Amino acid sequence: MIGVFYTTIETSLDSLEGLMYQAELEGVTNRIIAEAVTPDTYPTMIQRMRNQGVQILIALSNDSRGITAAMDDANWLVPFIGQYGTSTAQSHSVETYHPGRPIYATVWAEYVSPEALDRLADLDDALTYNRRLTAATRESYKNNAFARAGFAAGITMAYGLRRLDESDLPFTWESFVTVMEAEPFELGAYGYFNYADGVRMGITNLAFTEFTAPPGLREGIMLTTFPFETLEEIMAKSR
Repeated sequence: MIGVFYTTIETSLDSLEGLMYQAELEGVTNRIIAEAVTPDTYPTMIQRMRNQGVQILIALSNDSRGITAAMDDANWLVPFIGQYGTSTAQSHSVETYHPGRPIYATVWAEYVSPEALDRLADLDDALTYNRRLTAATRESYKNNAFARAGFAAGITMAYGLRRLDESDLPFTWESFVTVMEAEPFELGAYGYFNYADGVRMGITNLAFTEFTAPPGLREGIMLTTFPFETLEEIMAKSR
């Protein structure tokens, strides 16, 4: 049995819709128990999941610290899977880490290759140009999955505008769409994606990371449990 925690914000509901759609395609909707949660209801919903024999929890929420802390209080040691917003070590707490309850996250960008490190350096540099950010805020954004995602979106648009500027096309919205669809994008840390032929999936390479907290460390680390694969490769293994 698979438990799903979701919230009423749009991104969480969108993720739930996609998850249930895929579950229907796979014929496993009868194995999924989805519950809307708030921090106040974590203990109640955890007990409900336990009573129904849930063996793994998917959280369509970025409150990984709060959810795993509630799981810890309830001594509920089923694996936890978060979405990309929980894919950095800062999303989790060393205090509630338990080796008997693995903590995973899906991720669409890697941060260890030379290209990735260059891209992260670009992000760090870009943050210094926003004078409204304090030094502490800039530092926190360096390890923030949403800041990295926003930077990826920004440089994608900038690359598209560069393509348009280097083309012989008039500077119009239609021309911008044309150059964005002309060839794939390779963005280092953020992977490969292609808008050609009306495709709007964006990045479809995913990896699976795991949070671990070796004794003596003040902060945990994220390890790559499964390397990057395409959605097609992942689904082929599941069938």
